[in-house]
Amino acid sequence: MSFRRALSTCLLVLPALTLPTGASAQAPALKGDMPAFKVGDTWRWVRSDKRTGAQEAETVRTVTTVTADRIEGTENGGNVIISGDASSVMETPEWTRTGSPRFYDFPLALGKKWRFDYVQSGKTSTYSSRWQYEAEVVAMEKVKVPAGEFDAFKVVYKGYWNSLTGSGSGSSAVTNWYAPAARTTVRGEFESGRNSNRTELMELKLQP
Repeated sequence: MSFRRALSTCLLVLPALTLPTGASAQAPALKGDMPAFKVGDTWRWVRSDKRTGAQEAETVRTVTTVTADRIEGTENGGNVIISGDASSVMETPEWTRTGSPRFYDFPLALGKKWRFDYVQSGKTSTYSSRWQYEAEVVAMEKVKVPAGEFDAFKVVYKGYWNSLTGSGSGSSAVTNWYAPAARTTVRGEFESGRNSNRTELMELKLQP
């Protein structure tokens, strides 16, 4: 895996619609509880370069096992593991995360802030990098993506990364829109140096 691709997997690592001033404050109140994943839940995302619009990757994820400790599933033919508190993806076919990744600190609420850090290491390459973020839920917005229109929590992450297998380092900015009705991130933006991409939910199939 190239280091550029490694950087982009920070979100799933995941742009809001432009809303009139005050629109966020008028969005319906959302319950930011931890999602209740169910076996068979399936999502498909597409990641594209923000500058060129070129598609970079497609991810299809399906839940196969739900326990108190973790959620397991398949992702593009391989295995995926999500933490039991649904705060972060811990392992995909391409990488693993160790430490305390916490992209979502449930229950979510407007104004909530937290910090977290973790190490992400490649499974098919030798790269390894440390990431540190400060996160804040800054708004509740209505977001339209190919999979539909959702009321979502807008979470902004600011931080930096440094390579543990080389000399690279830099700042990183992530914005995720988490929709309770979709049980996942429906839109995300990632910025770090020359890396700039967005991820959107294309399809979903949730079990009742």
